[in-house]
Amino acid sequence: MSKLNLSKIKESKVYIFLILITFILYSNSIDNEYAIDDNLVTKNVTKVEKGISGISEIFATPFATGKQNYGYRPIGQTTFAIEKQLFNKLPAS
Repeated sequence: MSKLNLSKIKESKVYIFLILITFILYSNSIDNEYAIDDNLVTKNVTKVEKGISGISEIFATPFATGKQNYGYRPIGQTTFAIEKQLFNKLPAS
């Protein structure tokens, strides 16, 4: 039985393979729109509306909307802040 020699595979080929697999697995979500509750993360949230400059504030404060406190969840708000910065677009309120 022969062994698979992985040392001959170049690092760049591994990265290309991982990117290709990721694209194949998530390509069906490209046409998806925003979820119903995305406006909770973005509506009247100035730290998200600031774009990339608000990310430090997002990571320093809990995720709260009005009377509800959702704890520490910075990743969702960070992705919307980056989207706001790059595309100047947030989910409709």
